Amino acid sequence: MKQYSTPLLIKDNEVEVITQIEKKGQYNESYIQKLIYDTPQVLPISRIEPIYDNPVSLCREMPLKTGFVDDIYVNEDGYITIAECKLWKNPQARREVVAQIVDYAQALSEMDYETFEKQILLARGGKEKTLFEIVNNEENTIDEKDFVDSVSRNLKAGRFLLLIVGDGIQENAENLIRFLNEYSRLSFTLSMVEINLYSTSNGVLAVPNVLLKTTEIKRVIYQTSNELPTTVDEEKPTSATESEFYNRLEQNLGKDKADSIRNMITDLSNKYNLVSVLGRGKHISLNLKSSDEYFNLASFQEKGDIEFYGIVYNAGQLNHKEIGIEYLDTIAAFTNARVTKEKQEWSWKVRHDNKDILAMELVENKEKWEQAIDKLLSAYDELK
Repeated sequence: MKQYSTPLLIKDNEVEVITQIEKKGQYNESYIQKLIYDTPQVLPISRIEPIYDNPVSLCREMPLKTGFVDDIYVNEDGYITIAECKLWKNPQARREVVAQIVDYAQALSEMDYETFEKQILLARGGKEKTLFEIVNNEENTIDEKDFVDSVSRNLKAGRFLLLIVGDGIQENAENLIRFLNEYSRLSFTLSMVEINLYSTSNGVLAVPNVLLKTTEIKRVIYQTSNELPTTVDEEKPTSATESEFYNRLEQNLGKDKADSIRNMITDLSNKYNLVSVLGRGKHISLNLKSSDEYFNLASFQEKGDIEFYGIVYNAGQLNHKEIGIEYLDTIAAFTNARVTKEKQEWSWKVRHDNKDILAMELVENKEKWEQAIDKLLSAYDELK
């Protein structure tokens, strides 16, 4: 049972009581729909599926054969998010909105890129000439062909992030998951997000909270002669972001190397109870979760190289920078590399000349790497 106390805004010893806004009247479903469209940053996508993060608002009330989508987004990597706003009334209403948003996803999956683009432009009133023009800006360096190909693939696969944005959920999540199992053709991830609104002297404070997130479960339908189709779930459900990372890794390194890296990451995560932090499908960081910080032991990049984010810096925050330095020195020794001491301690690296060490070097020296991790963890434990 969630029990929220009244929040307080404290500034210069002045205390302001923050009052929660009841979602009715002005603050209704339409208000929330406009809020998340105008300020998509309020959606906690990085906590749900990082690969869909940094969404660009495309349109509201996009017409489909099954109805009108409240809000639709895409990011520069071509990953599409659909949002439906609902203030809960009863369990039946919740199941209905889940079915509704999945129907929208089904309708989108039947579109090709040109049809999708046309519908978006019509809903926006024809201000832009292409979908790419909406997403691309001075800050982005997007390749148009890659963007079009990615959007096309995701439409065909039905790979979307479906967000139901409401004011709370009471129903047992397992019931909703069983309900979703009927939809085996798509590869979507569904999440329910609660947005609490508070009135302040400087405007409205929006506090998002992830209530439920499903794991993307791909299903493969096998058809044999004279037999009915059989649907088999993959052994290990994965997130869309994790799947995308390993797909990219396989494209860059080949299946055998990608599998060996994946197996090592899984082994070490289980052995040391590490936190895997996913970066929009482009890297996976293996982090030690402490009481006050995440300590990065290694970050595996999509092209197969290794970064070390902040290991020296974070050790320095504990007044024992030498712990992080010794860890990197040990890795440099068994990979015949060297530690490059950047001006910013956060960015210290282990490199061969001007190239970062490779993930396969850690695979080939897994036992030595584990010894380095053991020593680091022992030193860290002594500081507690």
